[in-house]
Amino acid sequence: MSSKVISLIKICIFILFIAIIFSIGFAKVNGDSMNPTLNNNDVIIYKKVKNVQRFDIIIFKVNNELFIKRVIGLSGDKIEYINNTLFVNDKVIDENFQKSITKDFTTMDITSDGTIPQNKLLVLGDNRLFSHDSRDFGLIDISNVVGKMIIKVA
Repeated sequence: MSSKVISLIKICIFILFIAIIFSIGFAKVNGDSMNPTLNNNDVIIYKKVKNVQRFDIIIFKVNNELFIKRVIGLSGDKIEYINNTLFVNDKVIDENFQKSITKDFTTMDITSDGTIPQNKLLVLGDNRLFSHDSRDFGLIDISNVVGKMIIKVA
């Protein structure tokens, strides 16, 4: 066996070992909903986590399909987009990653009392004009979170 093949096998074993030890995974971006942060066919490394924070990019399941989106609203939050400005619990929050919202949007559009329920998240793509996200499929359950993005690798 050539030294190149042996080196490749060693690298693969090392990556597998690291993945198991640190509970990481790989995901491929499908579509343009996270532009300009992530592009179609980018590959990301994510860490399996249970706790997420506002603005984390997460990988989650909806109807057995994987999505990659940004966390905007957490349990207990009231979210509003008015004139492309994000308000969280009536306070303006600066976000430098979104392009624009086509129309005003609030959690009242999704929930009966306008507040995100316990163990739920509101997620949006950074490219809000072309994203299939909580505005379409609703709030996601925290138990459906697969992991949180660590880094874009390709």
